[in-house]
Amino acid sequence: MLGLQPRDLIHMGARQDFPIYVLAKNWQVHYRMCSIHPNQQVQIPNDESWPKNTPALSDRLITPVQIYSEALAMLEADPKARTSNFYLASKPDDQNDPEEICEFRLVTNVDHRVEGGVEIGTCTLVVMATDLPDDAPLTAAKVALIPPSKSNQPKQKAPTKFVSALIRLLLEINNRASKLDEPVMLNIAEMPGIKKNLWEVACKFDPSLDLAERSFDDYLDGLIQFKRGAQSVTFYKGLFPEPFI
Repeated sequence: MLGLQPRDLIHMGARQDFPIYVLAKNWQVHYRMCSIHPNQQVQIPNDESWPKNTPALSDRLITPVQIYSEALAMLEADPKARTSNFYLASKPDDQNDPEEICEFRLVTNVDHRVEGGVEIGTCTLVVMATDLPDDAPLTAAKVALIPPSKSNQPKQKAPTKFVSALIRLLLEINNRASKLDEPVMLNIAEMPGIKKNLWEVACKFDPSLDLAERSFDDYLDGLIQFKRGAQSVTFYKGLFPEPFI
């Protein structure tokens, strides 16, 4: 989709040329916030650096999260490499300010098994075209999906272009929500509001998401979930005021 082979993208991600994300699918995680100053490298945290017995900092995660470059280097050397640690970065408005990092440590996956971490090669990896170097061969694609090995790949109802656009939307929602006066960490196992609220913004965000409401609802099945009994909210329109002016 981007004019590059998956192995090339993984190699460039391992060199920290651009971020690569992995789709967390119903992972139970511990998380913590920290600050990274400009020009400071982001490294996988040691086990000793994670606080012990912190139930208040646990969550169920179904969203794209970033892979550490060290883990990508392990994946490049061994397709069966495993890792338990991931993160999301929030860019500061001022380039001299520290970067806020939310670190995640996998506790259990959807099958309640960890066994040394998730096998990265069996996950769906995500690359944003806008993050790639200017000289990278690009097509019109905004997101590239590196699918898991076929034996582990679940059946998917939604077309790839819909999933790609949805991932880009979720990442942008998470980025904007993290900068609110009262920051919100997106958990798409329990999305705010109802599907229609997200659909209203999605239609204006990307042509691949501009579908009839019924089709949009059908494609969301198995990708994200909303809180049971939730009421309609203006959360998404509040994050994206520009299309609704």
